[in-house]
Amino acid sequence: MYNALLTRFSSGNLSTVDALLRIAVAACCAGVAAALFHKLGSGLGTYFFLEWEIPHPEVAAAERLVAYALLALGLSVLVRPHWIALIPVSLILAIEAYVRGYNGGAPFAEWTLWAYALRILPPLALVFILFGSAKQLQTGAWILRVGLSVLFITHGLEALYLHPRFIDFLIGTGENLAGISMTEATAGTLLQIIGIIDIAVAVALLIRPFPGVLFWMTFWGLITALSRVTTFGPGVYYEVLTRAPHFLGPLALVLLIRHLKREQQHPA
Repeated sequence: MYNALLTRFSSGNLSTVDALLRIAVAACCAGVAAALFHKLGSGLGTYFFLEWEIPHPEVAAAERLVAYALLALGLSVLVRPHWIALIPVSLILAIEAYVRGYNGGAPFAEWTLWAYALRILPPLALVFILFGSAKQLQTGAWILRVGLSVLFITHGLEALYLHPRFIDFLIGTGENLAGISMTEATAGTLLQIIGIIDIAVAVALLIRPFPGVLFWMTFWGLITALSRVTTFGPGVYYEVLTRAPHFLGPLALVLLIRHLKREQQHPA
């Protein structure tokens, strides 16, 4: 089954990898921008308001400017990716993750930078992939591998320590999709099993990028992204967009590794 999937998806070679990562980065930018337009606030805005005592209207205006900037950068990446647009995207997301961790105030806030790994790193991976040499493609592949592994390890640990929002996703999705009334204790047990699986696949990916592991990450990344909508409704669509790298990133890595192996076997 895996070989059939690989054969089907690898026909696009690097162009497919490039397209998947461009869509992932652009969607992530659109998701963050949409959240700001919905006036949900940002870590940086909270920092300026609390630490620098900048009035809320001025903070909100600055957040709107950041939202427009992210939309412009995302569109630029989607149409014609270049490091001039990709580096700022990665930098903005990294700063936002760091400041959210610094601000605290939410469960596991101190792990935010690690949880954002697969939002921050794909733009950097795409920078290397755009150059197209074997060494730079290998670097891009490793950046994606590290980002995926850090993401799954972080979420795995959060699951093991019973992140309350993850429990809400399990209970809410079970109730809304299947009419299952799950107790908090049952959701906690299931969440810890999920945490063990997340950490196991992350370690497996670091050891060797098995196609089966990456296809599982693609599937699970999509399921967990959609769990926001299945729990809270379509109004939180931006949560799915923001997490587009979680399911497009591993799929792109499958194709990139396939391309690298093919180049090694049949060099030009």
